[in-house]
Amino acid sequence: MIHRWPRDAADARFFHTFRYNEVVLRVAESGPYRWVIESITQQALRSEGSPELHRSRRQDNDRTA
Repeated sequence: MIHRWPRDAADARFFHTFRYNEVVLRVAESGPYRWVIESITQQALRSEGSPELHRSRRQDNDRTA
């Protein structure tokens, strides 16, 4: 679950996303770590609250302001 709240603590809005991640690992042939991430797949199940609080939407709004 990802929790998102506005920067202003007085703002009661929220936007939470429920999801699961599938992480595929592989053994590294060389390097400092034995295991490395091959891929990550994110599956969003549902979201609740005010979608304008989502980071990508905030960035879009920041660019147009």
